[in-house]
Amino acid sequence: MREDYRMENPKKEFRKILHTKLGKESHEYFGFPGQYKGPEPCKKPDSDRELPPSYLNYYISSEKWGNMMNSIYYEDSKIDEEYLEKIYHLGINFSVPYRRIPTSTIITKLPLSECVKRFEWGAVTFLPTIFTFADYDSDEHILKIKEKIEKNEEFENVEALDLLFIVENCKNDQLDALNTVCRLFHQMKIKDEIFKDNLKEAVRCIIHEYAVDTFQIKILEQKLD
Repeated sequence: MREDYRMENPKKEFRKILHTKLGKESHEYFGFPGQYKGPEPCKKPDSDRELPPSYLNYYISSEKWGNMMNSIYYEDSKIDEEYLEKIYHLGINFSVPYRRIPTSTIITKLPLSECVKRFEWGAVTFLPTIFTFADYDSDEHILKIKEKIEKNEEFENVEALDLLFIVENCKNDQLDALNTVCRLFHQMKIKDEIFKDNLKEAVRCIIHEYAVDTFQIKILEQKLD
């Protein structure tokens, strides 16, 4: 069994799948503004390496603002005025087809009470959308999924996406949660086969992120089939 079987950067691959192949569902899951229109990445200046990867930017439409971009940032250390100022100016540097600064959305594990939610720049008020996993209870979400499986009910795409956040936000035994997620995926009744294939690909990234070794990765991957 090859020692290099584990993905080099499974978290990066996970986020790429989440915001491209599963982009429509994840946009709705996080409650981000506007309507998801497609994973067409906006271009970024080569000189600024701090800008987020292109797959974290995609087209949206809004009744209020029309067509524009949504830019996603992951931050679990500190969301203060300095951080908001930084991502505000990063947004200005994007080259987008609509001549508008992208909507900024932040995904974090920090409680909202610890996050600065606005930044003033002259006459401009910068108000990013912040989604927090601080109150996410993995055990509750596992139970909810199990109950639906036991009732033989079909999962809508967006609610099935919830499976992807159980392991990372588990506060106890992540390996046990990983085994549970793989078993639940196999049991879930999902009508949309394309979505299910993409969901499986995302779960595989989670396996490669949290499994102890190559042997365990192989065992868990087999549970998905």
